[in-house]
Amino acid sequence: MPHAGGNAMFYTKLKPFLDPRLMFCPVELAGRGARFGEAPFTCLDEVVADIFPFFERNRQPYILMGYSMGSLIIYELLHRIVEEGVRCPDHVFLAAKSAPGVVASNNQVHLLPKDEFIRVIRDMEGTPQEFFSCPELMDLFIPVMRADYSVVENYQWQSGRKPLQLQATVLYGNQDDISVEDIAAWQTHFEAPIHIEEYHGGHFFINDHWASVADLLNRRVF
Repeated sequence: MPHAGGNAMFYTKLKPFLDPRLMFCPVELAGRGARFGEAPFTCLDEVVADIFPFFERNRQPYILMGYSMGSLIIYELLHRIVEEGVRCPDHVFLAAKSAPGVVASNNQVHLLPKDEFIRVIRDMEGTPQEFFSCPELMDLFIPVMRADYSVVENYQWQSGRKPLQLQATVLYGNQDDISVEDIAAWQTHFEAPIHIEEYHGGHFFINDHWASVADLLNRRVF
């Protein structure tokens, strides 16, 4: 599952390092890539409702990985999977996201004026610089990015749910704004002890660690 503003292509740099026994299946959300003509979703329930049917039909073993917003999507998707009695993943990998339920800032990035919104996106260092030099491209994708930020910023965590009985690994960058405590808080959402992996870098640490992250996935699965 991609980060805010990301698409299925985000994970392609991971594929060459994955064990060939793993079938690589990136998820494309509405409003980008092959689904560019569809309106992007603005709330998490819509995202989960859109992608759940794929998992409902699946009968094969699988793992899930989410990055930033993608981790939040996976968290809610897992609860839907459990509630519906659908086959659960063998392992989940959650990257660059504080645990659900952690008190978040009241920032409403998706409502910022265009110039301020662009500055926030640029400062995250997850978008190619070429994007910011092409006004036409920005006009196309800024609405998608705003929608994704709305998904995250308007998310309402539901307390009182049982911890998930799944194996989980949480990955984070040691120079990200997310605290170690907020990463460790993922443990409250899982019955079994979670694995926590630290990487050098900021929010998009994975851009410097594709091979080592793929090696981690391979080792956890096989």
